[in-house]
Amino acid sequence: QIFQDIATDSAKDAPSSRFVTRLIPIQVTCYTSEEEITLASRLLLQHYLPKSTQTFGIALKRRMCHEQLTKDIIINLIAKEVVQLVPTCKVQLE
Repeated sequence: QIFQDIATDSAKDAPSSRFVTRLIPIQVTCYTSEEEITLASRLLLQHYLPKSTQTFGIALKRRMCHEQLTKDIIINLIAKEVVQLVPTCKVQLE
């Protein structure tokens, strides 16, 4: 019903869905483990990362996550997958 409202109300100024202010599509979910994050990121990167990519950056937003799985660990896991798929890619830290 929400998607139908969005499609039919796109010409209007305000959507008729009362409580939806932002809709974020979720493409993959996983458990909070290094193996699962690696597999999920590999799946997404293979599908969405063009082979012609020259630079990349990772912006991580997380809530109530594993204390042993720090932000740096997650970023490193994803960065390794990017470099494996596109070896010439460079990190853009900005």
